[in-house]
Amino acid sequence: MMTAQANNPDQPKNPMVGLQNAAGRALNLMTISVVIGLIYLAGAALFLSRAFQLTGTNSVEQPIYYALGFVFSIVVIICGVAATNFFIRSVTRRAMLLAVAVQLSLVMFSIRVADLGVPIAIIALIFTTVLGFATLRREQSDLMTNLGIFSAVLMALINILAPLNQVEIRELKVFVPTILGIQVMIYIVLMAMELVSATLRIKTTSAFLAITLVPVALLAVIQSNFTQRALRTQNNEGLVLAAVQASNVIEEFIKTNRYNTSLDASLPIVTEFVEADPYERQEAELQQELEYALSILTRSRQQNYLNSYAILDKNGRNIYDTNKFQQVQNESSQEFFVSPLISGRPYVSPIFFDDDDNPYIVFSAPIFNRDREVIGVLRVRYMAIAFQRSLENYKGLFGRRSYPILLDENFVRVADVSNPGLIYRPIEPISAANMLILQSTRRTPANALSDDETVTPYIPEMAKALRSSAPNPYFTFSDPGTTGQILTAGTAVRLSSTKWYLVYIQRLDLLAQLFEEQNRVSLLVATLIAGMVSIVASQISRILSSPIINLTATAERIAGGDLEAEAAVESGDETGALALAFNQMTAQVRTLINELEDRVKARTQELAAQNETLVLRSQQLQTVSEVARGITSTRELERLLTQVTELISERFNFYHVGVFLIDEQGEFAVLRAANSEGGQRMLARQHKLRVGAVGIVGYTTGYGVPRIATDVGQDAVFFNNPDLPLTRSEMALPLKVGDQIIGAMDVQSTEANAFTAEDIELFSVLADQVAIAILNNQLYEETNRALEESQALHRNYLRMEWTREGMQRRINSYAYTQKGVEPRPVVLTPSIEKALTTGETQVQTQEESTLTIPISLRGEPIGVIHLQEQSNAQRDWTEEDITTVQSVADQIAQTLENARLFEQTMRRAERERKVLEITSKIRSTNDIQTMIQIAAHELQQTLNASQTQVILQAAPSTPAQEPNGGNGRSGNGHQPDGVD
Repeated sequence: MMTAQANNPDQPKNPMVGLQNAAGRALNLMTISVVIGLIYLAGAALFLSRAFQLTGTNSVEQPIYYALGFVFSIVVIICGVAATNFFIRSVTRRAMLLAVAVQLSLVMFSIRVADLGVPIAIIALIFTTVLGFATLRREQSDLMTNLGIFSAVLMALINILAPLNQVEIRELKVFVPTILGIQVMIYIVLMAMELVSATLRIKTTSAFLAITLVPVALLAVIQSNFTQRALRTQNNEGLVLAAVQASNVIEEFIKTNRYNTSLDASLPIVTEFVEADPYERQEAELQQELEYALSILTRSRQQNYLNSYAILDKNGRNIYDTNKFQQVQNESSQEFFVSPLISGRPYVSPIFFDDDDNPYIVFSAPIFNRDREVIGVLRVRYMAIAFQRSLENYKGLFGRRSYPILLDENFVRVADVSNPGLIYRPIEPISAANMLILQSTRRTPANALSDDETVTPYIPEMAKALRSSAPNPYFTFSDPGTTGQILTAGTAVRLSSTKWYLVYIQRLDLLAQLFEEQNRVSLLVATLIAGMVSIVASQISRILSSPIINLTATAERIAGGDLEAEAAVESGDETGALALAFNQMTAQVRTLINELEDRVKARTQELAAQNETLVLRSQQLQTVSEVARGITSTRELERLLTQVTELISERFNFYHVGVFLIDEQGEFAVLRAANSEGGQRMLARQHKLRVGAVGIVGYTTGYGVPRIATDVGQDAVFFNNPDLPLTRSEMALPLKVGDQIIGAMDVQSTEANAFTAEDIELFSVLADQVAIAILNNQLYEETNRALEESQALHRNYLRMEWTREGMQRRINSYAYTQKGVEPRPVVLTPSIEKALTTGETQVQTQEESTLTIPISLRGEPIGVIHLQEQSNAQRDWTEEDITTVQSVADQIAQTLENARLFEQTMRRAERERKVLEITSKIRSTNDIQTMIQIAAHELQQTLNASQTQVILQAAPSTPAQEPNGGNGRSGNGHQPDGVD
C-alpha cells in the first residue's frame, strides 16, 4: 500500500495536509498533540506557581489558580495519550478525546480568567477546524467544525457574562493574543497555499468568519467609542447645567445684596444720621429711629448670615455699627470704604477674616446728600459661610456623587460641599510671598500657610484648566479627597459679578461602570452575531438586512414628503431601537412642522395687511430690476427702448410711456419708442418737440429736471396732444449722463394725481440706467463701426500686398504628383475662382471629386488648396477631411504671411544698408561736385539705371535781376547744375 501511494502523483507530499490514511492522520495528530501539550504545560506551570505564591494569604484567587493548573495538567496528560496509540489505537477517538479535553479546559479558562474570552474562543475555533481536517475524514471534520463553532460561542458568552468570580492575569493578556496571532497566520498560510485539504464548507465558513468577525469587532469598537463620547458629552453638558444653576445662586446672592446695600444707603434716615452733628447723633430719638429702620431692613432681607450694619462718615470713622464692639474703629484704609467714596458706586469685597479667623464678605455703598455728594459709606457684613450653606442644596444635582466648589480669584476654596474641611484652602501651592500678602490683608486664615498636601490636597489639573484660555471648559483629575484617588470630571463657570469661579465636579466611577457595562453589552452582541452568522450566514444576513431595508424604504418615503410613514419595529435589538427612534424622530418632525405651519399661518395673517402696502413698491422695484437686466443684455437701441416702455406700462398700468432722444443739433426731442396706440401713431409721423419750449417733455429736456403735471388736458402750457386724449397726469424724467441731457422719459396716466415725489425718485433711478444704456449702446455701435473699418482697411492692405506679391513671383502654383512637388501654371477652375472670390470651401462630387479650401488670412483669401482624386471615382469628402485640410490651410496662411513679412523686412533692411553705404561714401568728401557725382554713380549701380541725374534748384531771383521777364533763366544764362 505504501508503495502504491508513493507512486501516485496525486498523493500530497506534506504529511500534515489532509492525508486520509491512518498513518498520515496519526502523524498529524501526534504533531498537534505535542504542540498543544507544550502550550498547556506552560499554562499549568504559570497557574500552579501563582497558587503557591498566594499560600498563606487566604486569597480567593488561590483556589482558582489551583483548579486551572489541575485542569491544564490533565490536558497535558491527554495530549500524551493522543500523541501515541499505546492506550487508544483509533486515530478518530484520540482526536475526539483531544478536542473535547481542549474545549472543556478552554471553557473552564473562560469561566475563571477575565477579559480573554474572545481570543480564547477564536483559538478554540481555529484549533478544532485544523484538528478536524488534519486528523479526521471529511464527514467527521464537518462535525468537528460545528463543535468548534458551538464551543467558541459558548466560551465567549461565558467570559462576558462571568457567572463566577474571575481573576485577571496580566501575563496572559500578552501571551494569549500572541498565540492567537501565530495561529491565525499559520492557518492563513495553510489555506492560501492549499496545504490543507479542507472541505468547501470549511473554506466558506473560514472566509465568511474572516470577513464577518473583523467588521463586527470594528463595529463593536466604533460603537463603544461613539457611545462613550456621547455619554461623556452628555455628562459634560449636565455638569455645565449644574454649574450654571449653582453659580446663579451665588450671582443672585451677590447682586441682590449689592443692590440692597445701595438701596439702604439712600434711606433718608441714613443720610440724616451722617449729616447730623456728632452730639445730635447721640440723641436717643435719632439713633432709635436709625436702629428701628435697620432692624426693619434686617427682618425684611431675611438674611440669616447678616453680621452687621455700619455707617462710616466721610473720614472713614465708624459712627454707627449694629456690632457695638466695632463702632469705634477707623476703617478709612479699607477698600470697601475707599472704592465707594471715590467711584460713587457700590462695592463687593473679597473674603476677609477677622481676628478670630471668622470669614466674612462686605457690601458697601456710598451715602449721598441732597446735592449728590458722597458724605459717607454704608457697610454691610455677611458671614461667608452663607456661600457654603447656599451650595449645599446643589450637592448631588447631577448624580449622587456630584457637588460644587466655589473658588476665589486666588483659587482658594470659598465653599466645598463635599469636603467642608478644605474650605479656605487653595487648590494649588501659593508662594510664601503671596501668602504673606494675603495674610497681611487678612485674606486667609492663620493656618493657611501649611504646604502639606495631606492637610491641603492640591488639584493642579483644576488650576491649570481655570488659568487656561482654551475654549474647552471641561477637565479631569484624580480627586485627592477620595480613597484611591478616583478619576473625577469637572467644569467651571466664571462669575460675572466677581472674579470667582464656580466649579462643579462629578466622580466618574459610576460613568466608568456604565462604560464597562456598555462594552460588555457590545461584546456580547458581537459574539452572538458572529456565532449566528457562522452557523446560518444567509438567514442571519437576510434577517439583519430586512429591517434596515424597510427602514431605508420608510426614510425614502419620508424624504419624498410622506411624513405619516412609520418604520415597522420588527425586533427589540439595535435595529428595532433604531426603528423606534426613527419613528420618534418622524413624530417630532411632524409635530414641529405642524407647529411651524400654525406659527407661519398666524404670522402670515399678521403680515397680510403690511404686505398689501408693499406690493406696489415691490412691483416697481422688480420692474427696475428687470429693466436693468435688459440693459445689461440688450445691444440694440430700438429694442431696448421698446422693452423699457412696455415693461413700465405693463407693471405700473400706465396709459402711455414714451422715450424721447435729442437730435444731433440739440433742437428737438424726437420720440423713439412708445407703447400706446397713440404713441405708435406719433412714431409713424416722427413726432418731435422743441427742446425747452413745448410741453413738460420740452421743459425737462431743456432744463434737465423732472416735472409732474396733473389734469394735463386743462393745462395748455405743458401738454395738448390729440393722440393721447385720456391723459390726466403726466411725469417727464430727464435722461442724463453726467451733466449731458440726451433725452427724456414721458409717463402718462388716466388717473389724476397719479404721480408722487417717491415716483420721481424711483423712476429717476430707472431713467439714469436707461440713459447709461443708451450711451453704452452708442459707444458700442461706434466701436463696432471703427473695428469694421479697421478690419476692412487691413483686408484691403493684405489684398494689395498679396496681389503685388503674386505679380512679382513667376510661379504662383504648385502641385503634388507621383513625381513629387512641381510648379504648375495657374489654372483658375470655377471652384478655385469661387473660393478665391467668396472665401468659402468648395466641395464637388458630381463629375470629379474635388475639394477646394481657401487659404484665408484674417478673412481675406490669398490662395487655395485644391484637392482632386487621381482616379475618376467619386469620393465623399467628410467633415473630418474638410476640418483637417482647413487646419492645414490656416497654418499655411499664417506661415506665408510670416514669410512675406520676413522677406519684406529683409528687403527693407537691404535698402537701408545700401542707403547707409551711399551716405557714408557721400560724407567721405567735402566737395559738393564730388558728392553729387558719388550719389549719381551709386544710385545708378544700385538701381541698375541707364541714366542718373542730380538737379540742384537755382536760387530765386528778384524782378530787378530778371530783365527777361522772369522766364526762369538768370541774366547771364546760367543753367541749374546737373550731373549725367
